[in-house]
Amino acid sequence: MNKALSNNVIWLLVAGYFLWVLTDALFHPAASGVSATVNVFFVIAIATLHGLRRYSVKQFFIFF
Repeated sequence: MNKALSNNVIWLLVAGYFLWVLTDALFHPAASGVSATVNVFFVIAIATLHGLRRYSVKQFFIFF
């Protein structure tokens, strides 16, 4: 994945996370387990893509 595409995907995930948190705050879905799962998914996806974009795969896996 090239850097421009990676950057767009990261920003798309950030926007999706923002919309999810906003929706969660306004409408309080009954299934709070789903809310927590989606929050964790967005944060892990953003952190993983950012780490892989910034560092090599070897350095990324050494960090974790």
